[in-house]
Amino acid sequence: PMGGGRRAGASPVLMCTFLAFLSYASLIPALPELIGKYGATWYGVLQSVGNLSGMIGATLIGAASDRVGRKSAICCCFGVACLGSLCLALGQLHWMLPVLGLVLRRVDRTGSATLLKSYVLDLAEHAPERQASLARSQMVTGIGFACGASVGGWLSQYGASVAALGAGSMSAAAATMAVVWFRAGPATAASGAAICGVKVWKAGWYREGGVVGLLVTRVLLGAAFYLITSTSALYCRDRFGLSTTQYGYLLSYIGLSFSLVNGVVMPPLARTFAAWPLFLTGVICHEGEGEGEG
Repeated sequence: PMGGGRRAGASPVLMCTFLAFLSYASLIPALPELIGKYGATWYGVLQSVGNLSGMIGATLIGAASDRVGRKSAICCCFGVACLGSLCLALGQLHWMLPVLGLVLRRVDRTGSATLLKSYVLDLAEHAPERQASLARSQMVTGIGFACGASVGGWLSQYGASVAALGAGSMSAAAATMAVVWFRAGPATAASGAAICGVKVWKAGWYREGGVVGLLVTRVLLGAAFYLITSTSALYCRDRFGLSTTQYGYLLSYIGLSFSLVNGVVMPPLARTFAAWPLFLTGVICHEGEGEGEG
């Protein structure tokens, strides 16, 4: 079993994971007010630009992590999150500020999530420990998302800028915790410097078995997920008349269900079934969610 020292070492990482997703989710209910003023079409375009920037940024941050270590890269991500939240909060001063803020927040979202998960896995020595650590990380992620959505919906009553500043303060708290309590950690291993475990700058990486199929699947699932999360705020507001606060509470149910599935349901299933049936089940459930949204 995992020793007490390793559990103690993982606790700050899990707390930072909670704060990171608390910060990220608190912005989602406020996004229609922060960038939706440009219209539904530009709202979707800006979301797409942010997601693309996040994908590119995560790869670059992963490469930096291999050179300077996880701790420094994670702290850099939280600094980017603070700057992005500030740009969103000051978006009324110039039209480019919300765009820059959204891009920076998506870079932080993809980069920090990957690095924090890798950091948790680094603290585990054996495969069973890694599975348990990953389950705890995913469970904390869902709880942070649920709490952040509720907090963001509540703060949005006082203005979208207040929600953005609140998100920035949460990222600042996570950065402070990372600086004080994180150990240096390894600079290499399975990190965000790779996609599906393959170094993207390595010659012939695309020839390695199954990696292209994994990448295509990941891109399609990511596009489907962000399509739902990017448009559901406007859809719930225009179709059902939900307020920002109500939408935040609705997102909380999604976060709690994610936490329940990954922390309680999936671990015993993973011990019983192979990865492929579980993967297909996840794809089917994800698609069903999209159809229900429509």
